[in-house]
Order: sequence, then C-alpha cells, then structure tokens
Amino acid sequence: AAAVLWAYEAGRGVTEKRRLVDATDAAALSAAAFQARTLDFDAYTNRAIVANEAVIAQSVSLRSFSSYLNVLLPRAAAVTQWVPLLDAAMATLAQSWAQVDQVVQPSLAGLETVTSLAAHDLAAAQRLMHLGTLEAVPALVRETLQSADPNYRLTTGGEAMLARWAFEWVEFASFYGGAWRWRPADVVTRSLDGFTTARNF
Repeated sequence: AAAVLWAYEAGRGVTEKRRLVDATDAAALSAAAFQARTLDFDAYTNRAIVANEAVIAQSVSLRSFSSYLNVLLPRAAAVTQWVPLLDAAMATLAQSWAQVDQVVQPSLAGLETVTSLAAHDLAAAQRLMHLGTLEAVPALVRETLQSADPNYRLTTGGEAMLARWAFEWVEFASFYGGAWRWRPADVVTRSLDGFTTARNF
C-alpha cells in the first residue's frame, strides 16, 4: 500500500512539474514573441527612416543642382550673346530655368520638411512601442501562467528576473530605435557627402 501510495504521489508530482514547465515555457515563448514583434517593428521603421533620409539627401542635391543651373545659365547666356541663334536659345533657357527653380526650391524644401517630420514621427512610434513592450511583457507572462493554472504565481525571484529583463530591454532596444537611434543615424551619416551632412533642419 505504501509503495502504491508513493508511486501515485510521485506520478502526481511529475505531472504537476510537467504542467509547471509547460506553463513557464509558454510564458517565456509569449514574451519572446512579443519582443520579436517589437523588434520587427523597429526594423521596418528604421528602413523607412533611412529611406526618408535618402529622399531628403536627394532633394537637397536636386535643389543645389537647380540653384547651380540658375546661376550658370545666365552667365552662359552672357557669353553666347554674340553668337547668332545660340544667344536666343541660351537666353530662353536661362529664363525658363529661372521659372523652374522658383517652383523647385520651395516645393522640395517643403518635401524635405514633411519627410523629416515623418522620420521623427516614426521614431516616436518606436519609443511608444518600446514603452508598450516594457508594460506588456510582464503582464503577458503573468497572464499566461494564470491561464495555465489559477494557482500559479511568479515567485520573488521571478519578479526580480522580470525587473532585470526590463532593464536589459531598455538597454538593448535603445540600439535599434527610440530616442537614441544611433545605429541608423550612423549608417545614414556615413553614406552622405559633406554637403548633405551639413544641411540644416
């Protein structure tokens, strides 16, 4: 009878341990999946931010080229004014480009401002996502454990591990998004020439 009771209790203990392991694995997997989604969001938004910066760089270069032509063409027209047929063509070209430049400069400057603001909005969305993850992951871990068994609770050690995770999450996530964003900024800055690097807001 003692042997049967021992076997029964040992079996119950093993079953309970298996349930507990499954519950903790499910909680860890849920937390990891949520973090992965956040990092996917960072990856996509960082690509969008880099693309926006490339658009700004191209726009600044185009405005610079337009300004250059706006200065060059009247000088060329002054040089060719004594050449028959070429004088009228160059004068017309200079006047035409001056009108194009009047449209190009404010239009592209507006595009640069809107694109820069969009990049700032994407970075703000990343910060919100990181803060949301900081709040959601511990709640998700607790909820997953509770759904497995209403009696399951995190121990003091488990709560300490969540606190440690929160600290590590803030440190880790700061490399990929949010206010710091030094990695994509470094990639963009090193890919630009000196003129576009020195552009103002």
